[in-house]
Amino acid sequence: MLQIYQALIRSKLDYGGELIESASITAKKKLDKIQAQALKTVVGAPRDTATEALLRETGEMPLHLRRNLASVKHYLRCYEKSDLLAEKEEWFKNAKQCFLSRVESVTNTLDHHPKSVEKLSISKHPPWQALLPEVTT
Repeated sequence: MLQIYQALIRSKLDYGGELIESASITAKKKLDKIQAQALKTVVGAPRDTATEALLRETGEMPLHLRRNLASVKHYLRCYEKSDLLAEKEEWFKNAKQCFLSRVESVTNTLDHHPKSVEKLSISKHPPWQALLPEVTT
């Protein structure tokens, strides 16, 4: 049952998580209620079971943490291609709560900064034109 929840329900709740994090508190609470109801069905728990207990029982993360994780992953993908991040920085600044400031606050609480991540470097030459190293035995 948990796999069905993860495939059919959680995937829908996670979709666009980095954008949903800037939504209103009431909208996010509605999603939390959907998660709690689905987990109660999966576990077969009574209606008055605490959400935290359900999350522990099933090994699921709360949705706000999953959204923060999605935001950090999206930021790191953009950071690997720094020219892309600079181009889209204006888009993020127009948001209700700036995406960049939200991700920076998450990474600061984790004591991890994206600058410690190695940037993606793409070769200008296709791999089939690369010189093979000589190996002597």
